[in-house]
Formats: sequence, structure tokens, C-alpha cells
Amino acid sequence: MMQLVHIGKNKLGLDDATYSHILFQVIGKESSKDFTIVALRKVINHMEQHSFKMMLRQWQTYMSS
Repeated sequence: MMQLVHIGKNKLGLDDATYSHILFQVIGKESSKDFTIVALRKVINHMEQHSFKMMLRQWQTYMSS
């Protein structure tokens, strides 16, 4: 799931400072290291609300592996 967060970061064109700021706003930490699945999902939800659209098939593939 961490890969999806990094894909979202790249698709949204976020620099490191902006990415860290978003993580802090959503999760309260400036680094994604050691995030729980719940925390990662919150970050992905936030990115989806800001134009990052994940293809359903990619998500289903990830979840089934």
C-alpha cells in the first residue's frame, strides 16, 4: 500500500515539503515510515479527494496479493 501513496505523491506532483505537510495534516507525522494500514488508507483517501484517482483494478490486484 505504501507504493500507492508514493504513486499518488508523484501523480499529484508533490514536492517533499508539501508531501510531509500533507502527512502531518492527515496522520500527525511528517514521514510515512512505519505507518499502519489504516494510516496509509487515510493518506490515500486524502489524495483521492485531491484528484488522485486510483484505478479499481490496481487496488483489487493489490488487495488480492
